[in-house]
Amino acid sequence: ADNEIKNILNKEYKETITIEDGIRLAIKALRRVLKKEFSLERIDGAYIREKERKFTKIDKSKFAKHQK
Repeated sequence: ADNEIKNILNKEYKETITIEDGIRLAIKALRRVLKKEFSLERIDGAYIREKERKFTKIDKSKFAKHQK
């Protein structure tokens, strides 16, 4: 499963991706690989903006907004 997710991310990730699109891509990859085992409740996420170098945790409600 790890390799499948990495392949999806390597194929579809772009340097210019927004955080919102990154969330969508991550959910898409997890949903595709985990299938029926996929659940938003199992997801935690965070990001670090290059300029700010600050760790920011993503609120779980954002995942529901981007699940499709």
